[in-house]
Amino acid sequence: MYAGNLASIGTLPAGTLAATLSPDGTRVYSYDSSGNVRSFDITGATVVALNSRAANGGAGDIAKRHVMTITPDGQTLFIAGSAAVLVEPIP
Repeated sequence: MYAGNLASIGTLPAGTLAATLSPDGTRVYSYDSSGNVRSFDITGATVVALNSRAANGGAGDIAKRHVMTITPDGQTLFIAGSAAVLVEPIP
């Protein structure tokens, strides 16, 4: 991940399958091969992750190709693969 000045502020964890940026640009959400959804605060000098298990299923429910997006209001994530779509509300 890079800041606006292209300085590196961190990397996504190994096993990350998909990621998206929040509409306000303050958070990055990722989905990993264990079925975890992570939220990263990218406003500070240090990237802080909040881990949560995907409520609608794990990584086994979605095949190898993944796409992730977020609603314009920043309240819901959509994680899609060739076998399923997960809809995850953001706490």
